[in-house]
Amino acid sequence: MKKTTIAVLLMCTTGILFQTGCKKSTNIAFTNADAKPIFDKYCASCHASGKANAGDWLYDASDYDGSIKGSINDIYQTVYVRRSMPRGSSISAAELTKFKAWYDAGYPTN
Repeated sequence: MKKTTIAVLLMCTTGILFQTGCKKSTNIAFTNADAKPIFDKYCASCHASGKANAGDWLYDASDYDGSIKGSINDIYQTVYVRRSMPRGSSISAAELTKFKAWYDAGYPTN
């Protein structure tokens, strides 16, 4: 291969890696297959927009940084450590295990 072709390939590869691996997240869909269903099942009924406790904490799956990541320490303490949420129902041991694994993995979005 010519040096020019190799250089172009390296620049393209570097650009692709930079664009996909170094994006700043702002408002991205919260799609984690393990955690999102737990939030949808236990949080949305009280904490989604227009719900009774949305003023305490707003669960908005489309604003991951503001809703989830911005409150993750409080969420973790409330759900996993103190187990004071959700009120009126309890998260199964399997769901708590998934939640903890998701949290320990750095609370990924997908």
